[in-house]
Amino acid sequence: MGCAQVLKEQIDYQEVGGTSVKLSRLEKPRVLSASLVFALAVMLVSHRAGAAPEEAVIPPALTTEQGVARREPDITRYQLDLARVHLKHGFLDAASEALTLAEKAAKDNVLKREILTLKAEVSLRQEQPEAAVSDYRGALELAETKDAKADLSLRLAELLTSLGKQEEALRYAESACGFAEEAWKKERAQQILLGLYKRSGTLDAKIAELEQRAGAQPPDIDALKMLLVAYSSMIRNPEKAAEVAQRLADSSAKDETTLGRIAEAFAQARRYDDAVRIYEDMAKSDPENRPEIYQRIAQTYLQAGKSDEAVKWAQKVCDVAPENPFFWAELGYMQMLAGQFDEAVKAHEETIAKSRNESEETEFQFRLAAILERAGRTDNAAKIYERLKKEGFTPGVRAKAERQLQSIAERAAMIEKMQQERREKEKAPVHEEDDKP
Repeated sequence: MGCAQVLKEQIDYQEVGGTSVKLSRLEKPRVLSASLVFALAVMLVSHRAGAAPEEAVIPPALTTEQGVARREPDITRYQLDLARVHLKHGFLDAASEALTLAEKAAKDNVLKREILTLKAEVSLRQEQPEAAVSDYRGALELAETKDAKADLSLRLAELLTSLGKQEEALRYAESACGFAEEAWKKERAQQILLGLYKRSGTLDAKIAELEQRAGAQPPDIDALKMLLVAYSSMIRNPEKAAEVAQRLADSSAKDETTLGRIAEAFAQARRYDDAVRIYEDMAKSDPENRPEIYQRIAQTYLQAGKSDEAVKWAQKVCDVAPENPFFWAELGYMQMLAGQFDEAVKAHEETIAKSRNESEETEFQFRLAAILERAGRTDNAAKIYERLKKEGFTPGVRAKAERQLQSIAERAAMIEKMQQERREKEKAPVHEEDDKP
């Protein structure tokens, strides 16, 4: 029995405030929770591949006036979750319809803001950026928290920048800097601001102003952070970036985003030991993110040309997060660069065993074959390509495997030709010239 038919047979009547309203039995004794609705909608859309999701069975109570009037928050949340599913699967008209129903029912400002934000995302997918700007502005007017204001101001700054409306973008980027409490959001707003200054030809003047603020006593920490972004990302001056990074390292700025940026600046200036020291301090204070921090240490050592140290730290990553296949893949890559081919093959075999889906497994199979080729084990690599050519789960995978096989064959033919030419040259008789009187 199909999913849609199962749902149809679940409909039942229930008295709601003296009015008989059709409800799904799944809703009793309350309206479907958002998570259940979301899962149900995904099931419907996934099951009915090729069918427009608006054909999916929606419990009638959720679209009746009585239902909307009596359970506004639940109905609005339901339509919002449904719109997200439609948007995810590319059904933009259906997403718009669900948002229209949600908008009619919504009374709460938080829900209204969510609706407008999602409407803007739909408009962007429909290539209607002006409509998206209007919806984002409406959502910003309803935002009550600094975090929500920062997020929406950032979106507007990015969108208006892409539309070439620099003055408006500048205003929203400055607002985002003011509202942002999370370091990464503030840094993103600073990046947008610096890009706009660069486009308008005022970047040098802005940097001079920032230098003045940073040189005050006590120094302006926000100015130092913005200078670090400018020298690292915009002007790309590693020495100046490292100088600012040192001033930040000596200050009270200890948030993870800033510390990570300081370490990156040290690494770009080839102050690798300083970068590693910062990362090690971060790992001690933030054990939850140790795998990612250890990974940065490994990459820093690799950048410094210390492949053995890079391998050691990459192994530590796998020790603290053994179930992540991508960490094993990076370990194998670093082992390969260090010339540890047997270990690299073992790491990639572990990667394949831990892959979470067919797409990941296929990608890791290609990586393993590439390592085998580099190690000179072309026969083993060819076996992997042959299997992928026959069993690859998409035409693209099979075509890529066939190209790799062809490449191996061409290299083998070229090597054979060179070896044949050398053998023939060695067999050729040597003719000595006769002595002349």
